[in-house]
Amino acid sequence: MNKVSIIIPVYNVEKEVKSCLESAINQTYENLEILVVNDGSTDGSKEICLSFAKQDKRIIYFEKPNGGLSDARNFGLERASGDYIFFLDSDDTIEKDCIETLYNLIVQDNSKIAVGIFKAVFDTGRIIDTATGEQTVMTNEQALECILYDDKITSSACVKLFEKSLFKDTLFPLGRLYEEIATTYKLIYKSERISFISKSLYNYLIRQNSITRKEFSLKKLDVITSSDEMSEFCLERFPSLYNACIRRRVWARLNVLTQIAQSKNNFKKEVKPLVKFIKKYGKVVLKDKKTPKRDKFAIRCLRFGFWFFKLTWKTYQKIGKKY
Repeated sequence: MNKVSIIIPVYNVEKEVKSCLESAINQTYENLEILVVNDGSTDGSKEICLSFAKQDKRIIYFEKPNGGLSDARNFGLERASGDYIFFLDSDDTIEKDCIETLYNLIVQDNSKIAVGIFKAVFDTGRIIDTATGEQTVMTNEQALECILYDDKITSSACVKLFEKSLFKDTLFPLGRLYEEIATTYKLIYKSERISFISKSLYNYLIRQNSITRKEFSLKKLDVITSSDEMSEFCLERFPSLYNACIRRRVWARLNVLTQIAQSKNNFKKEVKPLVKFIKKYGKVVLKDKKTPKRDKFAIRCLRFGFWFFKLTWKTYQKIGKKY
């Protein structure tokens, strides 16, 4: 039975880290090492992590100056001794059979990556579980297409079990937001076979003050940079993914526009080229049957101007918060 390294970056999560660590040590798959990387926390996270490390020898505690999520993950990767890697964010939890389920799929399918799905857990108590039980083996091209369309497999590094060798020349970029968008597709490409199961194995906590929900800043444009890089990479290797790549690039700009729509500032200079790009390639996306309906709706709203897009998005947000 191969060893699995669970890498848990920790930064000021004293309210959530206990549940996270409990979910890791209670896995049915026992041959684990749990690398807890305290990335410069200033709250009580350190004491909680150290108390768990005393209780379970599989927990290896590290402490380093704050360098961000990418730096903490890379720090853990450099020190991991397992044959497989699993990333767990310190404010989330995983189901008891998470690692066992993914590991068994890798062995069964002779793949290098196994992927499950998220269960969205809102801090309001709302839960979204879309599991269907579907199980399949994909080629790297099929898996990349899923990522480009946000269908079944996402760019997230979480809820995936990776063969460690895949990280030989691939690490998370430092100083960039949406670092997973810039990384996961490279790992997927390196694996000829990817196992997928539509089973909720990872409980993703969604909070109003999460990193992606704070006031918009120009740093958030990183989502466009990473999405464009991914699209160019995929298109060069798989020309048949043209429509999927265009959809991803349009989605990245819609993502930024929705954040600007909620901002106190108007960012007119940034909005203009984003809208121009979407209008240029919008027809391709609208004709694509695989494009999510929400994307098509957003593109149609932009036809009436950004003011209408902004009004529609704010209305959608208000309705969504009630449920």
